[in-house]
Amino acid sequence: MNSTFWRIVLRPFTIGLLLTCLSVATYLSDWRAAQWMLQRLDFLTFDIRYQLVNPVSEIERHSIVIIDIDELSLKEQGRWPWSREKMASLVAALYEAGVTMVGMDVVFAEPEANPVDVIRQSLPESNQALEELLSDVSDDFAYDQKFAEALGSDTVLGYFLYQGEEAESGSLPEPIESLSAERIEHLVIIPMRGRSGNIEVLQEHALSGGYLTIVPDPDGVIRRAPMVLRYKDGVYGALSLEMARQFLFVDHVQLVTAMQYQAEVIEKIRLDSFEIPTNALGQALVPYVGERGSFTYVSATDVLNNRYDPKVLEGSIVLLGTSAWGLGDLKTTPLSAEYPGVEVHANLLNGILNSQHGKQVFPHRPDLSNQVTALALFITGIFLSLALPRLNPFALVSASVLLVSGFVAANFYLWKYHFLDFPIAPHLILISMLSLYLFADGFWRENLQRMRIKRMFGQYVPPAHVDEMMDSEEKFGFDGESKELTVLFSDIRSFTTISESLSAVDLKRMLNRYFTPITKIIFDHDGTIDKYVGDMVMAFWGAPLDDPKHASKAVKTALEMLHATENLKAEFAQDGLPEVNVGIGINTGVMNVGDMGSEYRRSYTVLGDAVNLGSRLEGVTKFYGAKLIVSETTQEQAPEFQYRLVDKILVKGKTEPITVYEPIGMLDETSEKEAEEVAEFHWALFYYYSQKWDQALQVLERLKEKHKLKIYDLYIERIGELREQDLGEDWDGVFTHTSK
Repeated sequence: MNSTFWRIVLRPFTIGLLLTCLSVATYLSDWRAAQWMLQRLDFLTFDIRYQLVNPVSEIERHSIVIIDIDELSLKEQGRWPWSREKMASLVAALYEAGVTMVGMDVVFAEPEANPVDVIRQSLPESNQALEELLSDVSDDFAYDQKFAEALGSDTVLGYFLYQGEEAESGSLPEPIESLSAERIEHLVIIPMRGRSGNIEVLQEHALSGGYLTIVPDPDGVIRRAPMVLRYKDGVYGALSLEMARQFLFVDHVQLVTAMQYQAEVIEKIRLDSFEIPTNALGQALVPYVGERGSFTYVSATDVLNNRYDPKVLEGSIVLLGTSAWGLGDLKTTPLSAEYPGVEVHANLLNGILNSQHGKQVFPHRPDLSNQVTALALFITGIFLSLALPRLNPFALVSASVLLVSGFVAANFYLWKYHFLDFPIAPHLILISMLSLYLFADGFWRENLQRMRIKRMFGQYVPPAHVDEMMDSEEKFGFDGESKELTVLFSDIRSFTTISESLSAVDLKRMLNRYFTPITKIIFDHDGTIDKYVGDMVMAFWGAPLDDPKHASKAVKTALEMLHATENLKAEFAQDGLPEVNVGIGINTGVMNVGDMGSEYRRSYTVLGDAVNLGSRLEGVTKFYGAKLIVSETTQEQAPEFQYRLVDKILVKGKTEPITVYEPIGMLDETSEKEAEEVAEFHWALFYYYSQKWDQALQVLERLKEKHKLKIYDLYIERIGELREQDLGEDWDGVFTHTSK
């Protein structure tokens, strides 16, 4: 066989066919690990698609209002649960406002004690006269009964069914359908083992009841909701289903089923003349019309206090639920991470009401989606295995991108205009595998070439720069460029004194022991070492590789350098070496970066005013008694740190003042005591810049007593000098440094 034909045509087709068959077999198999991965990808693509294109957003939104037990309600009316008397008043107020129906996304599983009965039981001995008096007023305090009477004939209560608990409390409404023992064995429906219903007197007075149970997907996101569940021998309906049934005067809910492999699976749920599509377990994809707040919310306390627009409630269907954090009914949905559970029911109810005229509003995955997807995978794999090997690399990439785009567009079209939820992840995986395989040989050869180039030029420029140059030849060159970077200067304090106390050998060893961990910290945070000059190290971030976090990484590096220096002090003390203290200055700004030097020697370095300012900031650390000072541009681009405002200064050689800060640590790691100290010092500076000298001194003296910092003494001394001067109202508080 011709080796070229085998290499170019037959081998790619054979391997492509094997990969295709493997993909189809994996998709249809029961292999747990593969199914877990495909399911996670399916969830991810489903959420992204829902966020980009919402097919339900344009459907009619019925007059559904959520009465919200929100934070304001808890603040004004007291903690939950509220008394039945208050609940009776709330329901009565709703019906007086003209609502059509009330659905409860809360459960009243325990009776409320009658205070008269409590008093009667606490009497030490029988007192007939008092007993008769208590009996006369007992009914006035029977708030469960009053609440039940307030429910009227248009309230649908909620209850919970539990999958993992066998506890039983409260009563349930009549089931949608009672199942025989034989049908229980064959019908595929989610079985529940426990219940938490409402007390009997409430359920008897209510119109009906529907369960509130919604089981999230394995990743905790609510994409679908069970419309029916089985408890014992009864089939029960969700709150939204039951409310829609009662609102539309539907007498019977029918489970439309089909036999598959000796099992009866649910295909849809029929309410007289229209149907709700479900999966085999009776779950429907929730038709979210939008993000949180897509339906009208009215605070429960506003209803109780008559602080609402009557037009909002008149003729509406009401769902009573909560969005308060402490009541734990916030869910994660494809459109929002903090979605009130009551609004999930509102979306389901709105979808059912929109379906009554035969309009498709529930997204659904067809029954044969697995078979259709497997067939599409096989056809796609065969086509790619035949077509892609004949293309050059550019055409191969273009064809792969076009094919992926076509699949995505077709999937989005079926989703938006036909509400069909076909999985797209398996196709993307197959196309990616085949495309990557065809790139494998070329990538390997290119990688070998890159290694040779790196060995050749790696000693001339930094390795990372070599990689970037090889990846994008037009973007990088030897002429340099101007870009925003962050530069760091670190210097050992009193180095002259230290060097005079050590021999040349000992000094060299000490510096090596110091620079080794410091260099590692810089490299660990993607920094580039510019140079070592004696006891000084200079590094920068953001080049040669672009890094949007260059300021944050520089500050993080500096804090870790200070921590490492503190650890070295103990080691040096044990070895009889002098104590090491450092000062660090950091600035962010536009700098010139590139390979600079002469024909004899070159280096990759940064130059410019922004670099000089970083060096100046390292120098002023001694003046303020600080170990680390950063410029305002660095502080603005690294907001995840706690800062102490140090001063507004004009450094030598500059004409524009800047504000400098001292990083304390990460915001989430700063102690409350440190944060309070910083806040108090900032108040002192506020008074200082406002020329309120006495208030500033009062705060500074208090801080000085608690914390012996040089900066407090500095400002106290400065105020003593400034208060004797006529500064004028336009004084800007800038301090001029006359030395480097």
